[in-house]
Amino acid sequence: MSVWCRLDNLTVKELGRGHVHELSLEVNAGELVCLHGPPGVGKSLALRALMGFCAEAQGKIYLHDEDVSSLDHDELMRLRQTIGYSCIHAPPLSNLTVQQNLVVPLCMNGMTFDEANERASVVLEEFELSENAQQRLTALTAQKIHLLSVARCFAMPVNYYILAEPFRAMSWAQIKLTEQAIYRRVEDNKSILVCTDNRKFIEHEKCRVVEMPVVP
Repeated sequence: MSVWCRLDNLTVKELGRGHVHELSLEVNAGELVCLHGPPGVGKSLALRALMGFCAEAQGKIYLHDEDVSSLDHDELMRLRQTIGYSCIHAPPLSNLTVQQNLVVPLCMNGMTFDEANERASVVLEEFELSENAQQRLTALTAQKIHLLSVARCFAMPVNYYILAEPFRAMSWAQIKLTEQAIYRRVEDNKSILVCTDNRKFIEHEKCRVVEMPVVP
């Protein structure tokens, strides 16, 4: 199997966001891989570095065999368009409706407006957000806003997904919806890298677990 992302001895520290110490990781195409560890060990920070959001990251970071640290802004944006990404630091836009939060990124990625609307409707139904489609975020609970962030990630017509703490602050029902969405895409041979401290999720037979290294 081909490797679609790789970290070699990643070390990064950001004030208030944890500390990653010499993390090495490979994710093959078609795999579900989970970075696991307790809060504060730098799981989300490692995924931010993988997406090129941490300028001070040390070590090697590769996406699709491209060295992330060597890319300029336009090249990095091109690479990011091949990945569905969800994290607590990139919430949905409050000035858009729920449906628009899915439609706008899809249109920016080259879909027609009608195609984007159709795809958005399907994904909102999958995450049981259809009844909220025309609402703005001020009408949603914090739990539904986070669920929308995951839905927006999975609406992207790509083969690769990165999700940082997708189950945080969700109800049990919403966690179940998110787990099922992840498993469906794994069955469709999508590649997914997740970080979480949810022990039940990592027990799934298709999930390969990578424990975060202990910071000395």
